[in-house]
Amino acid sequence: MRTHSSAAPSTMAASWPEPGTIVLRGRTLHPTADQARLSRFSDDVWDTSPAAIHNEQVASGAHFAPIPDRFRIPVKTFALAVLDYNMPPPLIIGSAGGDKASLVSFHQWVRTIRVLATWLETQQIQAISNVTHHDLDRYRAHVLGLSVSCSRKADYLQIVRALWAYRDHLPHECRLPPERPWGSASARQLAGDIQLGRQISLGSKQVQNSVLRAGEGDIPSWEQVNRIPRSLTHTYASEPALAATPPPIRPGSWRSTTGWTRPARAR
Repeated sequence: MRTHSSAAPSTMAASWPEPGTIVLRGRTLHPTADQARLSRFSDDVWDTSPAAIHNEQVASGAHFAPIPDRFRIPVKTFALAVLDYNMPPPLIIGSAGGDKASLVSFHQWVRTIRVLATWLETQQIQAISNVTHHDLDRYRAHVLGLSVSCSRKADYLQIVRALWAYRDHLPHECRLPPERPWGSASARQLAGDIQLGRQISLGSKQVQNSVLRAGEGDIPSWEQVNRIPRSLTHTYASEPALAATPPPIRPGSWRSTTGWTRPARAR
């Protein structure tokens, strides 16, 4: 395994990437990766498979052509920051961070940010930096009116939080206002998830589903996850935010293709 020789830029250099920038420059690459075929920033499809060193099941490519022209470069710049930098602490529950977003999360964010970019285009907003908190309230109203599940609505709201969380690594034109969008409420709460009141037991501790399920894209600490009873591991598999990271392996368990564990069958 190796990391491409081009180091990720420092947090002080929030400038527009060059067209020839290798998008996996900050990721460890599979030993068989062909350096000559690595995706560049100017490409409209980014192949992240060379960085799937654990053979993760990820999308074949991140597609940027569906992004409105006005926002394609800013969205790519955000996407490059996700690949380059550790996940910001505001996106993680119970941990100070230290790891980069998984490729699964990366691809999910690229897909869901299309909804935000398309809405900004229809509202004739010229740049992400022009977005106000009033605009974000209108975007939330738009999302709540969509005929999709609460989980999907939460994804469409969480991408705003992700874009905001990476703002220090982005050019000024890509930055949302500095205040946390919509305050302290989780994306699931903002999406009107009616299951938020249900509590489940983590040993002797009661934890709200909004924390355990991490529906807004926040990742609980491994200490929290390891306390989840085996009977509740289906909750882990049901949430993209949790399935995006390697789950804990308990004795006598096996990893399934969905990225979670089940008790091993007796032979």
